[in-house]
Amino acid sequence: MKDTPDRPNQSRLIDLFVIEGFALSSMNSIGMAGGQPWQSKYPPGYPIYNDQGDAIMNTNPAQVLTFEMHGTTLRLLLPSLNLLTLEVEGETWFSGGEIGHPLWEVLAVDEGGRQVKLHGDAGTASAEMLAGVLVLTWQGVADAATGAGPFDVRVEVRPTGKAPGITGWRIAVNNRSAWTLWSVTFPQLPHLTPSDDAEADRLFFPQGWGTELVGWSKMIDLHRAYPRGWDFAMQLVGYTRGARTFSLATHDPALTTKRFVFTHREKLATRWADFAVISYPEGMSTAGNSLLQEYDTIVAVQPGDWYDAARLYAGWARHQSWACCPQVPRAADDVQGWQVLQVPDKPMDTWAADMERLAEHVGVRLGIQYYNWHVVPFDTSYPDYFPPREGFKGLATRTQRAGYLTMPYINGRLWDINAPSWPARGAERYAAKGSSLRLNPLTLFNYREEYGSGQQLSPMCPTTAFWQDTVIDLCTRIVNELGCDGVYIDQIAAEGAMLCFDRTHEHPIGGGSFWLEGYREMLRRIREAVPSAYLTTECNWEGCTADYDGLLMWHSLGSGLIPLFPAVYAGLAKTYGCQFHAGDLAENDGAEFASRMAMLFVWGAQLGWGDLTLLLDPQYALLLDYFTVLCRERALQQATFTAGRMLRPPAVTLTRQLDTSEASTGAFDAALAPLTVFASVWQHPSGDGATVFLVNPMRDQVQVDVRITAVECANMTVGEPLQGEISMRGTSGNPPAFSAVLPPLGVLVVPLG
Repeated sequence: MKDTPDRPNQSRLIDLFVIEGFALSSMNSIGMAGGQPWQSKYPPGYPIYNDQGDAIMNTNPAQVLTFEMHGTTLRLLLPSLNLLTLEVEGETWFSGGEIGHPLWEVLAVDEGGRQVKLHGDAGTASAEMLAGVLVLTWQGVADAATGAGPFDVRVEVRPTGKAPGITGWRIAVNNRSAWTLWSVTFPQLPHLTPSDDAEADRLFFPQGWGTELVGWSKMIDLHRAYPRGWDFAMQLVGYTRGARTFSLATHDPALTTKRFVFTHREKLATRWADFAVISYPEGMSTAGNSLLQEYDTIVAVQPGDWYDAARLYAGWARHQSWACCPQVPRAADDVQGWQVLQVPDKPMDTWAADMERLAEHVGVRLGIQYYNWHVVPFDTSYPDYFPPREGFKGLATRTQRAGYLTMPYINGRLWDINAPSWPARGAERYAAKGSSLRLNPLTLFNYREEYGSGQQLSPMCPTTAFWQDTVIDLCTRIVNELGCDGVYIDQIAAEGAMLCFDRTHEHPIGGGSFWLEGYREMLRRIREAVPSAYLTTECNWEGCTADYDGLLMWHSLGSGLIPLFPAVYAGLAKTYGCQFHAGDLAENDGAEFASRMAMLFVWGAQLGWGDLTLLLDPQYALLLDYFTVLCRERALQQATFTAGRMLRPPAVTLTRQLDTSEASTGAFDAALAPLTVFASVWQHPSGDGATVFLVNPMRDQVQVDVRITAVECANMTVGEPLQGEISMRGTSGNPPAFSAVLPPLGVLVVPLG
């Protein structure tokens, strides 16, 4: 480092920002410090240096500060330190306009319900670059008109990883006031400008398997609660512009309550989009509560698309305990497909006979998810499921003997407020409680939900031993009294974490990590009570990855799907099912059913999730054979699908569609059928070799050209197909490629080595 006596001492470490005994930590650059941070008292043109002695920050007469960190350039405007631009390798991604845009927003609330939003212009700002970390502070942030504040805010931005353009952002808000801190919005990234060809831009987010909306006109605004597996299963959102992708992800191991925000606007000829994350602190509704983020929010711009953003996120997420470390070993997994069995729809003996016929035809193990096995109506009088319907235990036993895994439904979070047990057991005390936006609210309220049954259902707080004991007792009775193999516990990975303000519950009130902690403890206790039980839940919130034997993907269907979730969690999360109905078999030769099963297969999920006995009708013989082939092939590839890694999807081009009735070799006709061949590449669990999977769900024969783009396969060669045939191999080397003719409802499995 150059010796420049007139500049602040850059060799010292960063000041600790203390909040009620806690300190904002850094992996490699936190310690005690002396001296004062750099402030705007320095004259324009005064240089600030990094540890290598290079000038990295200057003020000009307009009081603009420029910071460069491993390919990322931030320009901030004094005195507020508002963001002017965020650039990566010379390309502007966000712009705050002439007056800049606040990097953060604090929402403060008082006892009378007044709400005040505060930003950096309401305090005294300073900036400093220390040990490669940008440190921004705002002291005494307050609103004189209302008396809100003061708050002290500290932001740190540091390069993360080896690649340029990737930075980690942290914030700490110290509340020195008699107001309550309700939320903190950070980072606020304004005015992303789409490319010149905005209809080629892509917005992606973790709804279901993953959703990608192509084209500015097709994009939607997001204000998604997290955690909530129904429509935001991971802490990641991104935008692809040309050959580069911006992603915003919180690497929060506690999975605390937050919201991810994307808005896009158009005015006259100008288009722009904004991104933000809203965090809800512990202690909401109490005076003086603060927020300390001890994790990085990753702001990244990198070459590539959604898959590259997924792999960046996976590098952190796959090492978290809730992803890779089951608290108690999970049940053995040999199920290949799932039957949804609505018990009242047929006599018990008819159900049993149909299921026996199906098992004999398919020839591999299937599971049954039983609905309405209880006397009370669906979504009514929960959790009073017992007694079961007369004859149900016998049905479960008979289907179990036919080889099925038997798994009845319960709801893992709701109590009907009109169930006899609600007053009898005093359940209201243990329900999650909401609050108006107030300091010290006088009255809390129970949340209420309704799902078409006309009944008011109250979400229960998962941290309470009372609710945990209730669910544990249900699971134990289903396994021990009814003799079933497992339990489907609805909604735990689907519905969002509630902000709970009940001070009698054993968790900090408001936001925080207690939703994850409570449900993980409940699952640990269930597995201790019934160690062999097969446990599944609805949707794919990442916090349930390690503890459950299956995550039900029934809701994730339609256009715009991408395998974002398996790109992150393949080999750790076990997924299953996509809803289908009788109409999906009857219409268009069952094209919808065939496509959904193809998607499940190539993305590594267990198949089915509907009434599979419909396939026993002779008119669906081809679809039954197709389903059987997929199930049997999945059984052969189970080690890869349950412990391997999904690599970048291959590039598949449909070169010709062959009319099998005429053996035509004519040009491809887009009007003949849906133009979809499902494909994936999976790396073997050992890391040595990979397998390509292709499924043609159409009733026409197609020819495809396949090019493997995954870098892990660059030097592999195409082997002999394990299922199906290929017509031509590409030359060995980078990238592997081949051509194939896929028959109607055909499956192709090709090893690479």
